[in-house]
Amino acid sequence: MYAILAQRLRSKIRSLLPGSVVSLIQDQTGAPHMLHSLLLLKQKGFRPQTANDIGAFKGQWSRDMRRVFPDVNLLMVEPLPDMQPGLELLTKEIGAETACQLLSDQSGEQVVFYVGSCGSSMHRPKRFQTPLR
Repeated sequence: MYAILAQRLRSKIRSLLPGSVVSLIQDQTGAPHMLHSLLLLKQKGFRPQTANDIGAFKGQWSRDMRRVFPDVNLLMVEPLPDMQPGLELLTKEIGAETACQLLSDQSGEQVVFYVGSCGSSMHRPKRFQTPLR
């Protein structure tokens, strides 16, 4: 129970702070940060031609990918319709493509998609209560 409360508190604090402050805190504390990981990959010689952001949500990973690898072909895939307007704007800003699709190993079959505040899935963890069909 305390772990859930701590997670909610971290999430609430993070939502109140501008992204630049969160990045500064991550930089100062040495916390894992996707941008730093991508920069390290580039430093090690990684040069992708194509990248797919599956479960793009707001597109932050794609934004970081474009920043580090400016020539990469980007596709953002996100099943949540509420995220599409923001992703459409981002596609124009960073030169990517987007698709409002749910990826599954069950081709052509309708599946239940559970929407959660910290992540969504077609697999129902206990914390997901609201299905999106």
